[in-house]
Amino acid sequence: MRRLFGGVDILFLGMECDGGPLSWAYGKIVAQPLGRELDRSRTVSGSDYAEARAMLEVLQPGRFYVYAMGAEPWLHHVMVIPDRPDSPRVRDPRRLVADYRSRCAEAEQLAGRKEILLDVD
Repeated sequence: MRRLFGGVDILFLGMECDGGPLSWAYGKIVAQPLGRELDRSRTVSGSDYAEARAMLEVLQPGRFYVYAMGAEPWLHHVMVIPDRPDSPRVRDPRRLVADYRSRCAEAEQLAGRKEILLDVD
């Protein structure tokens, strides 16, 4: 992408590394029922720490925002996943943001609402 379009101004990245089964998001539009093995092999997931870090290394955006599904308090009763500080879904987005900020670049974990102003030339 960098070779074709130049630098990346902002990267928005989803980090729900565990993800739900394919049928969770797409089950109603699939023509035939999915077998359990296929359903679990194709999860609806974002990036884990290593994948996200690799994208940042290649794209080197000026600003980086990560969205970690389920981080919002109002989703806790829906997700039914405990927020342990050592779990990857809690630990990895924070670690990634801290790593990227250490390079003097803007990085933030989004939750709820954020207004982002864009310069359009």
